[in-house]
Formats: sequence, C-alpha cells, structure tokens
Amino acid sequence: MRRQDIIDAIKTRLSAIDGINNVYEWTAINLNREELPAVIIRDVADNANNDTSGSTIHNLNIEIDIVVSAGDTSMQDLRVFMLKVLKSLEEKDDEEDIVCYREFSGDEMISAQDTNFYAGARLKVLFKYAAEKWEM
Repeated sequence: MRRQDIIDAIKTRLSAIDGINNVYEWTAINLNREELPAVIIRDVADNANNDTSGSTIHNLNIEIDIVVSAGDTSMQDLRVFMLKVLKSLEEKDDEEDIVCYREFSGDEMISAQDTNFYAGARLKVLFKYAAEKWEM
C-alpha cells in the first residue's frame, strides 16, 4: 500500500532528526513533558483522480505537528525544528523510500498554557503519487 509506505518513510526520516524524542502517527494520547519534543504525523486527506493510463493519481495531504515544552524551547528553536523536518522530507537523488513529488504548502505556530507551557507548529505537506486503479 503506497499510502502507508509513504507514512512509514516519513516516520523513519523524522525519527532520525537530532532532538526529536518521539514520532507518532495519529496519536490521541496527551504527551508528557518527558516525551517532548515530539512529532505527530496525520494523513488528513487524499484527493485522487484517474488518469488516461488507468493509474490513480493521489494528492495526499499530510499534517506534521511539532510539540515542544516552551519552557525548554524558544520559538526560535521551534523554527529550527520546523526547518529540520522540512529538510528531512526534501527530495534526494538516491531515495527509494518516498518516490513521489512533494511540496510544502504552509505552516502554523501556536503556544498554549495549561498546567505547563507548550508551543507547537503544524507543517502542511502535499505528497503526489501514482498507484494502480483502486489502490491507495
């Protein structure tokens, strides 16, 4: 399944970033301070169209959340993490794991205080790939 292969490849690449403690896929748990900085990956939408060759062209929208403890990490540090995440997804000449076109489509940054002070960023990336008809 191409879609899951892409998610797995993203998780592998993000896990290799220095300073990222955990990488999750669609987690619904509350993160503890010890688990931060963490990254959460969500494949939120897939717009598919059939082409004339019988393949299906997918436009897979991925959201990548970066969560940090703002007491330990400045907003400038958060921007550095954002850059590291984007660079890890950059196309490489020798890649075999994510073989598809991709583009960065935006980001959002937030900070919030509950019992702890957290900050985060959401990066939005589009992955475009072809699959056999009726496959993801």
